[in-house]
Amino acid sequence: MKRFADLAFTPTVVDAQQRYGSREIGRRLEQRPPPTSLGDRERDFIARCESFFIATVGAGGWPYVQHRGGAAGFVQAVDDDTLALPDFRGNRQYVSVGNLDHDGRVALIIVDFAEQRRLKLMGRARHIDAAEAEPDLIARLGPSVGNALVERYLLIRIESFDWNCPQHIPLRISPEAVTARLQPLNRHIDHLESLLREAGIDVPPRPDTPTPRRP
Repeated sequence: MKRFADLAFTPTVVDAQQRYGSREIGRRLEQRPPPTSLGDRERDFIARCESFFIATVGAGGWPYVQHRGGAAGFVQAVDDDTLALPDFRGNRQYVSVGNLDHDGRVALIIVDFAEQRRLKLMGRARHIDAAEAEPDLIARLGPSVGNALVERYLLIRIESFDWNCPQHIPLRISPEAVTARLQPLNRHIDHLESLLREAGIDVPPRPDTPTPRRP
């Protein structure tokens, strides 16, 4: 693997850093040892993600960014430097697929809004039609697929990655996370209410609490 700075800090980027006074920070990033593989921290973060954004470049030179989503576990590190995921049927424009046929380079951003963390990755991707995918790959990613129609699988060889700062990431919590965080409080309330009833104190009914739902 390479340093993220080796791929991202082109001459015009360095010029911008000098112009805006952040060149010293850039130099420190250039001196970091390059990663040798995806570590446990990255693997765990990736395995828990439910969505990410992927950028490709078309034959006309224009970048294109697309959202990919699925159940936690739909993206997995299958070895030290390779990610795999099912590519579900979408709007059938196939812009990203066509772009990858032209240029396999991709950039990914994975954001955990609840923990306000984000991981940037750069790599080279290729797609495999679902009918031609290895059975082991299909079985490994199968639990995350559900009823979605898988048209192909993406394999992304990661060339570099970097953890981004948490600035300006809005706090968003999934309905499942809200329910999980409320469970200890609800158990505590149940216990307190039982103590009140044992003491002969009337406990008013709780107000209806709507079940969190995904938008």
